[in-house]
Amino acid sequence: MFRTQLGRLVQKDPRFILCGEADNAKDAVERIEAIQPDLVIVDITLKGMNGLDLIRELKLRIPNTIALVLSMHNEAMYAERALRAGASGYLSKHQASYELKSAMDHVLKGGIYLSAHMTTELLEKHLTDEPELSHDAIAALSGREMDLFRLIAKGCTTHEIAREMQLGEKTVHSYRFHIKAKLGIKHCAELYAMAARWWEDHAPREQEGDPLGGAAPAKSSRSLGVLLESG
Repeated sequence: MFRTQLGRLVQKDPRFILCGEADNAKDAVERIEAIQPDLVIVDITLKGMNGLDLIRELKLRIPNTIALVLSMHNEAMYAERALRAGASGYLSKHQASYELKSAMDHVLKGGIYLSAHMTTELLEKHLTDEPELSHDAIAALSGREMDLFRLIAKGCTTHEIAREMQLGEKTVHSYRFHIKAKLGIKHCAELYAMAARWWEDHAPREQEGDPLGGAAPAKSSRSLGVLLESG
């Protein structure tokens, strides 16, 4: 019943097409591999496999998969776990009727969608426990990976990176996935914290002769949630 209501809600917007649904993890994996949808909406409680395990499986099989968790479970308990599993956002079911389309838009543009409270909590946690900056690992990035890393450090969104580097957004997601693997990190917040710290050390030199945009970007007036990205 909930999937039916959710499908109707999605189809009310002409920008979106409901291309499949499943009530268990096995069918979901098969259909997602066959259809290759732009976005997968996943519940935590599924038949045969936990929804977070399903997302991990999808990330292994199809790294560019964008997944949005929509669940009745407490956000404080599951939101970070969902992001670590590879989801691009977490939305409570009671918020679906008035926030689902905003959440879908946001994650499809490369953002992370969480409540304002949860975004603040995660940022405070990760900014006070920053990943160690590995200069050797950063030096091992390829030229294109380094270009993308610079743009991440400057706070560019996936859409802006794709436009600057003349790449598709799915290709940007792939590059970012490989960068995280090389740097030995799993979560996007860790990547952004590392990139921000790298920018603090290298911004003066980058501004002198930066082929990707010159001066440091002005401070953004966007919300913290918009500045976080997935994958």
